[in-house]
Amino acid sequence: METPLRSHVASLEGRQVSLSLRDGRRIDDCQLVSAGRGNVSTIWVHTNGRDFFVPDTDVMDLWESSSAGTTTWRQGQVIGITEWRMP
Repeated sequence: METPLRSHVASLEGRQVSLSLRDGRRIDDCQLVSAGRGNVSTIWVHTNGRDFFVPDTDVMDLWESSSAGTTTWRQGQVIGITEWRMP
């Protein structure tokens, strides 16, 4: 992950986020434990009592899932602040 994006994703550590993965799967409403440091190329999330280490190259979208105004990260760029609404 590029440094500015890693910094942005790191700013969401400790918050509830959702991830969209390269293979089409999603991990919804999980806790972002760590965005990775140094040479670590995985994102550490915790959901349903389990820890998962997701390669950052597999993460296509990442957004905060529990607030009214959320910042969306999409592979390669920060999209910006969006209004989160229930579908």
